[in-house]
Amino acid sequence: MTGGGSGYLNELLAEPGASRTVLDAQVPYSWSALAQLLPNEVTQACSADAARRLAFSALNRALVLADLDTQSIANLFGFACTASLTTDREKRGTLRAHICVQTASSTQLFEVRFKKDRLSRRQQEAKLTSICADSTAIVLGLSSKRPDVDAIETAYTNVSPEMYRLTEPIAIGNHGSVYLPGSFHPLHNGHREMNAVVSKRKNVAVQYELCIANVDKASLDVMELVARQKQFNAEELVITNTPRFVDKATLLGQGGECTFVVGIDTFMRIIDPNYYDGSTFQRNQALEAMREMATRFVVFGRVANGRFLTLADVPVPQSIRPHCEAVSETEFRSDLSSTQLRAQ
Repeated sequence: MTGGGSGYLNELLAEPGASRTVLDAQVPYSWSALAQLLPNEVTQACSADAARRLAFSALNRALVLADLDTQSIANLFGFACTASLTTDREKRGTLRAHICVQTASSTQLFEVRFKKDRLSRRQQEAKLTSICADSTAIVLGLSSKRPDVDAIETAYTNVSPEMYRLTEPIAIGNHGSVYLPGSFHPLHNGHREMNAVVSKRKNVAVQYELCIANVDKASLDVMELVARQKQFNAEELVITNTPRFVDKATLLGQGGECTFVVGIDTFMRIIDPNYYDGSTFQRNQALEAMREMATRFVVFGRVANGRFLTLADVPVPQSIRPHCEAVSETEFRSDLSSTQLRAQ
């Protein structure tokens, strides 16, 4: 909970035997606390997006904390509530709450709206507590009582729950030998053109690789993953949960060599110790492992700080230099970026 709805937590913990049910609870009340849980992802604390991502994060935390030798994944769930209720100052926006219950088989969202000056803060909190309880019970099949009439429900069905066990490396979809990794938020013509250039150069189909996990961002929740997945034909996509390239190479190479198609910005992260917990030793170990697996990189130039950078502008470590090939600016240049497209 981000504040509002915390009465539900109080009621849960007041129940005898709660320790056999509640694995963990967090109240990221400040913006900085929320940003730690959902780095670089959420722009509004009280939103369906934030509730979705928090519930998904909670389910993944349950997967880590639960004893899966005695419990089934189907018995685990994550719950989140983000709310904007009456406070000691005038609020311009709608008084509302977003509730999400994330199980291994479904994502269910509830939106609650309160009319200003109709209920006090305590009354809003009491009503929200009741809606939180009813929403959880109906999703888990513990009750047939529908949530309060002020709650609007939207349900989404998950893909296989195994792919969200981030403690294990998983690849779902068509494997190949050449991969173009990305967040694809959104997929655009630049990605398609890069794919075409390398397909022609290597005379092989290039698979897109969409990773659930990210080194410096929150993991994709189910609804976001499904939305991005719909941009592709099934045969051209593989979904993984391995954010580091040494792990991608191990998983996708399956004991053999594989090639990654990346922009120079991504390649600079691959060789940057900061992406290995600031450890040059860990970076060197990862690069050496990829060298031994014969992992190769096809690197496209990109504009950075007003200048078009290529592989020639980057100090490539000797261990993987022979395994890198550049695509020249004359062969391909696209200044499209997903960030700019989202802003537009």
